[in-house]
Amino acid sequence: MPLKVSVSGVRGLVGIDLTASVILRYVQAYADWLQLHYDSTPKKCRVVIGTDTRPSRHPIKHLVVGTLQFAGIDVIDLGLVPTPTVGIAVRTLNAHGGIAITASHNPLPWNALKFFSGEGTFLPPSAIEYIQRRAQENAKPTTSAQEPSELGSYTRETTAIDKHIDQILSYPPVAELAGRIRRMGFRVVVDPVNSVGLLALQRLFRILDVYDVHWIHERLTQPFERMPEPVPQHLTRLSETVRTLRADLGLALDPDADRLALVAPNGTILSEELTQVICAHFVLRHQRGALVTNVASSQAMRDLAQEFDVPLYTTPVGEYHVVAKLKEVKGVFGGEGNGGVIVPAIHPGRDAITATTIVLANLAERDQSLQELVQTLPQYSMVKIQIQDYPLEAIQQALHRLMQEESPTLVDHTDGIKVWWDKEWLLVRPSRTEPIVRVQAEAPTRARAEYRIHQLLERLEG
Repeated sequence: MPLKVSVSGVRGLVGIDLTASVILRYVQAYADWLQLHYDSTPKKCRVVIGTDTRPSRHPIKHLVVGTLQFAGIDVIDLGLVPTPTVGIAVRTLNAHGGIAITASHNPLPWNALKFFSGEGTFLPPSAIEYIQRRAQENAKPTTSAQEPSELGSYTRETTAIDKHIDQILSYPPVAELAGRIRRMGFRVVVDPVNSVGLLALQRLFRILDVYDVHWIHERLTQPFERMPEPVPQHLTRLSETVRTLRADLGLALDPDADRLALVAPNGTILSEELTQVICAHFVLRHQRGALVTNVASSQAMRDLAQEFDVPLYTTPVGEYHVVAKLKEVKGVFGGEGNGGVIVPAIHPGRDAITATTIVLANLAERDQSLQELVQTLPQYSMVKIQIQDYPLEAIQQALHRLMQEESPTLVDHTDGIKVWWDKEWLLVRPSRTEPIVRVQAEAPTRARAEYRIHQLLERLEG
């Protein structure tokens, strides 16, 4: 299985694809990029690092820290923190970059290195290409400490999550509603999948006086007690617990806390697509401006843009692409349909802690249940599948056969092939984080979305 390299970082199976040699080469290449990009000689670069709770974090972090120090780079270790906390810390600590050691939604045998720029965002494709080329060539380092005094330093920083929460709570629409959130007396069930979202949400809830919290899968020493991706098929225990306790909502995170899924009081597991729709609706009620989302997200975002008379921009899948477009168009909200929420006024990156806060503020402001709130939003059904047994080319050929039989109203090549038939669409694209092809369909009803998937599979198998 090949190493996966993209703007989301470098990830693979630990000890198989992601080996000590690979880690050393990629971190050294990143160090070379930092020194070249910031022209920091003789001034040292500073890099912050953080991890999720995977056991493999320990040897990987040792390799990362040592490689950076030998390159003459000062290291600031944040410890166990969400990935968005790393991005925020890059800026608050005036660092030149950062590395999050996490494979996000991938299963436990995986791990990854997510590289940040000095802006606290993921690196652009050109930087990743430079790093990948130098790592694959095993190029001689352009920067290296020649004597002990040139080695990078190592320090610990223990307040990164505090600063992250403070930044969220200072966002004006949230700050205005903080008192109302406190008075609501929310009962919440949280599944942080035995990882770092627990640490951030504990602090958030203490500040907002959300004391009626029931945790499941909360033991940081035992990752992961469910499959880490927060999709409906992995959230049955959360659903049952919310229903049994008659909670106001359930929250499910992925291991690095950049994605959020929601469960309604009756135990209904909401599509992760709805997280960004709920949050976008809140932001637009308080601040009009452009929306940005990826091509794989629900058309409900298009409907919101029309409702509030603001432009909508679509990008390839991947946080970097959404953030780059947000910066370009000065957008007020961005997101991805996997439960990723980006509010540039807080942090230009996906953040489940921001999403949680906005959901609470939304419910408090409207004094509605989560089910009632969802009913006020555009209604669509999405079906997602993964295909491993057929090559991408065969799946694309099947899609072209379907297009010949049923002429589409629009074909979008932003990322993969997305085919529209009025308010129904079908998307085929290769994953950048796993060796699979992702297929999605959306329509006003689940039956129609499933029908579009069935049509594709029928032509593929035929």
